[in-house]
Amino acid sequence: MQVCLIGSLCHFGRTELRKMEIPMNEDLFNTEIRKFLKRLGVTSQRAIENAVQEALKSGKLKGQKSINARMTLTIDSLGLKHEIADDIAFD
Repeated sequence: MQVCLIGSLCHFGRTELRKMEIPMNEDLFNTEIRKFLKRLGVTSQRAIENAVQEALKSGKLKGQKSINARMTLTIDSLGLKHEIADDIAFD
């Protein structure tokens, strides 16, 4: 468990912030993030594979060797919006 004490200097990446005491079970937090990302990865891969197979069958991807994919992670309560984009080759 990591605690940022009242009035102490806390480090978050490159930003230093003064925070109130906020106890957090980091092991639980990391486990929950990993479970979320595993579900995200498994279901997203399945959705991409199915969509590419259907597009190949229909000829929609004729002549293409890759697709551009973009995913946005949003956590409204944190004001977080994180986007990742990349090409996925299938040839």
